[in-house]
Amino acid sequence: MTKYADLTPEQKAKKLEATRRWREANREKTRSYAKKYKEENADKIAAYREANKEKITIRAKEYREANKEKVQANRKKHRESAQHDPQRFINYLFELAKRGAKTRGIKFALTKEDIENLILDSKGKCALSGLPLSTMYNDPMKASIDRIDSNGCYTRDNVQLVGSMVNIAKNKHSMELFVEMCKGVVNVSNSSNH
Repeated sequence: MTKYADLTPEQKAKKLEATRRWREANREKTRSYAKKYKEENADKIAAYREANKEKITIRAKEYREANKEKVQANRKKHRESAQHDPQRFINYLFELAKRGAKTRGIKFALTKEDIENLILDSKGKCALSGLPLSTMYNDPMKASIDRIDSNGCYTRDNVQLVGSMVNIAKNKHSMELFVEMCKGVVNVSNSSNH
């Protein structure tokens, strides 16, 4: 059997295309193989990623730069599917919070089950405003995970579900300062609307 490295560019292209077609025709089988491989080789994969962090980051950035439209289309597709599928929305909230915590160096100790319970406990309402939450991407009341104590970690007893607009307004501020700001907004709004 000829090694891939020994193939001509035309043969490589042909082989890649045949592989792509097979994967497309056998999506479930491919997903099953990938899942099994990841489960059986979790330590090996983690070690590789740890040893090649910079290389992986550079490749990912290069890929995103070279495939901007494809990446944007995939992100849009993922967001839209998350809007209509509760499990995907839970995954979306989980990954978004986890990524944000990692970027900011904040301990993240939530599970997807915690997120699901947070959603159920909220009864579809923002914990701070009482307004209905949304799963729509551009909605200012799209559900968002907020740390109750902004100096604390992402733990089940330190998070609440709020609208993204509310989370942006609260930012890193204390609850007291946030409430004071909201009262100020209400007072000015009431005095100008006689």
